[in-house]
Order: sequence, then C-alpha cells, then structure tokens
Amino acid sequence: MDADGSHDRALTSGNFDNQLPDWSPDNSRIAFVSNRGGNDEIYVMKEDGTELRNVSSSPAREIHPYWSPDGAWILFNSDRDGGALQVYEVHPDGTSLHRLAVGEDEETCARVSPKGDRIVLLTNLKAGRDDVILRWRDGSHPVNLTHDTAPDGWPTWTPDGRRIVFASRRDGPFSLYSMKPDGSDVRRLTFPDAPLSDARPSVSPDGRRILFNRQKGETIGIFVLNLAPASR
Repeated sequence: MDADGSHDRALTSGNFDNQLPDWSPDNSRIAFVSNRGGNDEIYVMKEDGTELRNVSSSPAREIHPYWSPDGAWILFNSDRDGGALQVYEVHPDGTSLHRLAVGEDEETCARVSPKGDRIVLLTNLKAGRDDVILRWRDGSHPVNLTHDTAPDGWPTWTPDGRRIVFASRRDGPFSLYSMKPDGSDVRRLTFPDAPLSDARPSVSPDGRRILFNRQKGETIGIFVLNLAPASR
C-alpha cells in the first residue's frame, strides 16, 4: 500500500498464513513467514510478489525475519535445534544459514544495528521475564537493557543508531518507548488506554515516523506515529 494506506494490493495468494513481512534495505525484496509448505518458514519474494524463494527449508518453526542494514543477511528465529526459539541468520538466497546466539532462554525479534556491530532482541528469560537484550553482532556478550518485572518486547533501532524503540507494559497496557542503547533515558511515546495496546514498532528510514500495531481484542490496526525532533 501507499504510505497513507491507499492503493493496497495483495502480494500473496492461496489458503496459507502469510505474515510478519520485512522490507530489504533497497526496497526490492520482502522477507516474510508462510506456512504454505506445512509449517512456518522464511520466504523471500520481489516487491511485486514474484520470484518466491524458501530460505529456511526446515521442518522446524521459523518466524520473525528481519534484514540486516546491508541487505546481506536475514535474521530469524527457529526451534530447529530443539527447545526454545533461537536467533539464526541466512543469506537472501538461502545459503550460509547458521545460529548466532546459543542459550537456554528463548530469544526472538533480533535486529542488527545501523552500524552493523550489534543486535538488539527480545529474550524470554527462564526466570519468567521478557526483557530487551543487546549483543555483539556475532551473538556474544549479552547485556540486559530493561531488566524489569514488566513484559518488554519488539525492540528496533532508529536509523541513526542512537536509540532503541520497544514496547513495554511497565505503565499499564503495552505502549511504545525509546531508550539509548545502554538502556538509559527511557521515554514513553504512546499512551493507549486499556483495552488498547501498542506493539511491533518499525521506524521509518528518515527517523521521523514509527509504524506500529494498535490492538483491541482480536482486532489489530496499523498506525503511524509522527515523531517530534526531540524524540529522535
């Protein structure tokens, strides 16, 4: 669709679940999740829906594909090694698939920083908390950025790498927040009243807008938040 929500058209068809799309940095391809092969796997297609390719090719569950800023990798989550979902990456042609982070906790929604030196992700800790974790690009040296009892999730970078936008229930319903990459200077960005909740943010390439989901019950809408200069 256009940025104002007009001129929408279907890129996939058939009786399958197709979800969680993510644009390549050059806007030429889209990574997404589909169960058209019998289970959730990562696919890549051209921006017009053609040249579909399965890049995960596993009987396991694979979700949350996100492109690296240089377009060379797609980070995703898989339980192919048994147990919890973990972070993997693969080239857009399906080659060189390997695991990044190894641990007992479930780790999802990993995104590479604009400089390409770090990844931010959501960890479902065995201790019973959902926190935002920062790691080096190779998956090493995890640092807990939120470390609170409230559920946190869906972290993403601003294009300049100076802030991380995420969702949290620290003040009631899920709302959007931003913070510095060291976890400091937390700012609340949205203020939904229950039963509304805000989640799954993505920041526009110019850093001026945040695209996110606002949910009420089973109904999920797509919203845009315009950021003031002080919020970027």
